[in-house]
Amino acid sequence: MRELTLDEVRSKAKTLAETLRERLGERLLCAALYGSAARGDFKPASSDLNLLLVVSEASLDVLSGCAAPLQAARGELRCAPLLLTRDELERAADVFPLKLLDIRRCHRLLLGEDLLGGLRIEFHDLRLACEHELRNIALKLRHAFLLGSPDAARLAAALHQFAPQLLAVLRLLAEHEGAACPTQETTCAWSARRFGLSEAPLRAVLALVPASPPPWPELQRSFAAFLAVVDGVSRAVDAMAPAPDRAGA
Repeated sequence: MRELTLDEVRSKAKTLAETLRERLGERLLCAALYGSAARGDFKPASSDLNLLLVVSEASLDVLSGCAAPLQAARGELRCAPLLLTRDELERAADVFPLKLLDIRRCHRLLLGEDLLGGLRIEFHDLRLACEHELRNIALKLRHAFLLGSPDAARLAAALHQFAPQLLAVLRLLAEHEGAACPTQETTCAWSARRFGLSEAPLRAVLALVPASPPPWPELQRSFAAFLAVVDGVSRAVDAMAPAPDRAGA
């Protein structure tokens, strides 16, 4: 079966949003793509279609009106909907700062009002969320090692899962400090300069293929070096202060 192009995926997402508007009327305030479909690196065989829906009320009637179209889109497009009320969107920035900052930074409006561009993320909330994410990555990697050693495929899969999460945190930190890091390469290079760490472990882990992991001794070295990077960034974030004139992200 032919894979859809990015333009076709975006067109189908637009049609889906219009179907939802027909069902919900003015209660659907905003529909927007975020994630890979907004960035342009969507892979039809593996990527989810991240769809943000902002509604005036999250009543059972609204949820029922959305259910059938979204279930169909889940099967066709791997659609992963995120439904929030306008009030929730405005109040949730302190508890979901990483997710909402990522959505604000890169989204593609399908219909309605763009409620994301003016969303304010406070640095205090962002710093805490970054440190939480970093320390959670470290804890989960240790857990994977304790229960998976010496299974190279299992450990490689864990590293493959958590390396992009680390990269996402690093990209947001770079943006907080005014640096543009649109690619993996620029993010790795900025992180090495900013935190005084080697970028080689991060690059090595990002290049891992879980189906064909390196020999266990080599993987152990990569694992230890990667954990050191996570720990070093965690310590730096713990001590981080707001950048001048950028208290609000």
